[in-house]
Amino acid sequence: MFRKHALLYILMILPCFCIQAIATEQLVRYPLGSSQDDFRYAYPVRVLQLALDNTAEEYGAVRAVNTTIAMKTSRIISELKKGRFLDVITSGANRDLEKDLLSVPICIRKGILGIRLFLIDKESQ
Repeated sequence: MFRKHALLYILMILPCFCIQAIATEQLVRYPLGSSQDDFRYAYPVRVLQLALDNTAEEYGAVRAVNTTIAMKTSRIISELKKGRFLDVITSGANRDLEKDLLSVPICIRKGILGIRLFLIDKESQ
């Protein structure tokens, strides 16, 4: 009888520990992109996660996760302003966005965005 009640008690309080463990980790949501195969945000999100990991001791654990909804740029901006599905985006400098949103001006790609590699067909050389 005691075992049965002890097991029932453990099963009742176990979800409380799970919920507390989940609640201690904060999530920062970023856009998925235009489709499931859109990997434009992979590098910036890795840089973001690295920054979050390096500040975890000071501010607590935070994990960057992508949304499950594919969105176009206009919807991404709209959802960020509403604060419903997104917490952070990467974007080029834009004065209109900076009026409405908090901007963190960093050169995330260290200037390589402007580097272009020109490829031509071997026979056209």
